[in-house]
Amino acid sequence: MLEGWRTRGLGHCRYLYLDARYEKVRVDHPILLLITLSVHFCARCQHYFRAQPPFIRPDASYTNRVVATAVAAVYQDGMAMRRVPDRLARDFWVRPSEASVRLWCHAYRTHFDFATDYQPWVVHAFSGVLCVDEVYQGQLAFLFAVDPAAPDGDRLIGYQLIHGDVDAAAVERFLQRLRDAGINPDEVITDGSSFYPTVLTKIWPTAAHQLCLFHETRHVTRAVWEVIQAVRRTLPMPPAKPGRRWGRRLQGSPPTDDPTDPEHQRWQLRQATRQAGIAQVHTLARQGLSHRAIARQLGIHRRTVKAWLALDPPVELPDDLAQDWHDRRLPAADTLRQQARQAKHEQVRALAEQGHSYCAIAEPVGIHRVTVSKWLNQMEPDDPT
Repeated sequence: MLEGWRTRGLGHCRYLYLDARYEKVRVDHPILLLITLSVHFCARCQHYFRAQPPFIRPDASYTNRVVATAVAAVYQDGMAMRRVPDRLARDFWVRPSEASVRLWCHAYRTHFDFATDYQPWVVHAFSGVLCVDEVYQGQLAFLFAVDPAAPDGDRLIGYQLIHGDVDAAAVERFLQRLRDAGINPDEVITDGSSFYPTVLTKIWPTAAHQLCLFHETRHVTRAVWEVIQAVRRTLPMPPAKPGRRWGRRLQGSPPTDDPTDPEHQRWQLRQATRQAGIAQVHTLARQGLSHRAIARQLGIHRRTVKAWLALDPPVELPDDLAQDWHDRRLPAADTLRQQARQAKHEQVRALAEQGHSYCAIAEPVGIHRVTVSKWLNQMEPDDPT
């Protein structure tokens, strides 16, 4: 007989038995039992009576076994509450809501006492090695102690939440509470904090105090990294690589319409340099050089040579670009911006020497009057007069 239960009513009893001798049991599938409960009315006391099976709570939709399985999945297996309904639906063909799982876990937690249910067990199974550390989050500090030699990994021995900074007095109270509970370690592992040695000597004078390998390794790696950085600073720097001759793809029009803009000036210079290169490619092609020879001589790709030969050669070419154009390096945009800024500095100085006000200087230069005041104050120490 696998399971039997009895319902009680007025004047009769009902039994339901599931016998393995008469029912074919499929081991690889759940067994579903359809149970009908009888409800009776007593005319004398004017009350209704209902049979209550032992495996289900009053006014409940799920049996005690479903509740116990859900709670064990959370507290023993470490499963997230939102995943418990899927597991129960897969293994037991029931799908309670996530809210129900949370209510079951909350009810289990309220009936769980750390001092009477958990602490005696961890004290009895304590290995003798204790790790103590603290974690900070804002104004809160979490002191905790674990047993690293437990069979199931780091087992929590005790914890304490502290508002504010952790000091030696707070650590002493925490360790005193562990000692009163029955924790007497042979070895205590902590970080390099200064208040642990004194407190441990007072609480557990015979326990060996060791520093955490992780924290001490960090000091070693930090020192090694500082040495590496110091050695790198003493090494000579390699020369800067030459910049690309053409940069990114040249646009068909300047990026801005302002001729004084450094980006506009750089575009004009790149356009003139490109025209010089096209003219040089056509000149070497008329001399009978192949595409590969032209590309090797000018330092460009042979596909670029082919594309430039398909274009019309420039009619006129500036002399400064026509001569040794391939050795020319375009200035960076930052250099052009610095040159434009220096020109504005000189213009501001010249207008200030003429007696113009800040507003009168700012309008033609194109800057704010506060910038004019700032620049003139920076120029005063360099003024030889």
